[in-house]
Amino acid sequence: MKSMQCRRYLLSLRVFIQYTMHCPILRSTLHYPLDCVRRRLMMEAGKTKSERKYRNTFHCFRRIWAEEGYRGFYLGLQMNLIRCIGSALVLVSYDEFKKVLLKKS
Repeated sequence: MKSMQCRRYLLSLRVFIQYTMHCPILRSTLHYPLDCVRRRLMMEAGKTKSERKYRNTFHCFRRIWAEEGYRGFYLGLQMNLIRCIGSALVLVSYDEFKKVLLKKS
């Protein structure tokens, strides 16, 4: 744990911001198709079986792929990526403020 903290302070602020932004962006981009399927199935939850568009998770995947292609899995990703950038900036600013406060005390 101590060595990780020492390595963190060796990184420049610019590199640290890049790392904290790239990790959530990559994670969100890879995870977003699963989130898309989950959201669509949640929207179907209150309907009767005859009104439902999807039978199960695999049927939902196949239907989205057949009707909308791969782009159907990434609808709304832009707003999610903006949220990732904001959360990364919060993490970086927290670490920088903590570093400044620890130097003063």
